[in-house]
Amino acid sequence: MKPALRPVSLLLALPLAAPAQVSGGSEVDFNSRYVWRGIACSDGPVLQANDWVSARGFTLNGWANLVLTQEPQQGEVNSVSASLTYDKEYAGFRLEPLIEYWADRRIARVADPATGELSLNISRSIGPVRVFLLQTVDAFRFRGAAYSETGITRSFAWKGIKTDSTARVGWANRAFMDAYVRLPKGALLDAGVEIASTIPVFRSFYVKPHCVWTYLPERRVRQVLRPASLWDAGIAFGVTF
Repeated sequence: MKPALRPVSLLLALPLAAPAQVSGGSEVDFNSRYVWRGIACSDGPVLQANDWVSARGFTLNGWANLVLTQEPQQGEVNSVSASLTYDKEYAGFRLEPLIEYWADRRIARVADPATGELSLNISRSIGPVRVFLLQTVDAFRFRGAAYSETGITRSFAWKGIKTDSTARVGWANRAFMDAYVRLPKGALLDAGVEIASTIPVFRSFYVKPHCVWTYLPERRVRQVLRPASLWDAGIAFGVTF
């Protein structure tokens, strides 16, 4: 087995190690653009597929991005990932460690950036909102490249429609900025707000319109990455079991 495939094989094996009640789903998401941590990874519309299965607190997820618009990667899947998350409640906090392997991610200015990351998301409910802190560290190709994000989320339901909103800000260390932005200095990388509504259609099918606004707060980052303000709107169609 090739070394690059071993992390994926491990992800596939862990949730199946013991019999358990299993849930999951599949989603197809049409987006006006592919944006990752403030970096525009496409010039126009993309189609993103997301499949997941959960058991015993573990969630195995597979995700891919297909470029739809007329640009150099039109008709190509330019980003593929597999991840494994564990969800645990402890002393009022929600702990979500994650390992994610990117089998193919051709981001501008980065050649063959297949890599993997280890993450920990810690969150806690405070009144009507949930405050979170996410820390991500690259453990494969760009070892030591770190990205952190903090923010608040708010969820509410009305007539069966669940709406989630998030406000966040993210920063990256020098290793991350050097690998992905070609700026050898740590920086406040991006900030943004997101809103998504899950609308049940019938049985386990749903429709989810969503919108994300991303802004690059630091001038030195805006000089490298353009545009400085990004809108990404779309609609997802999904099914759960």
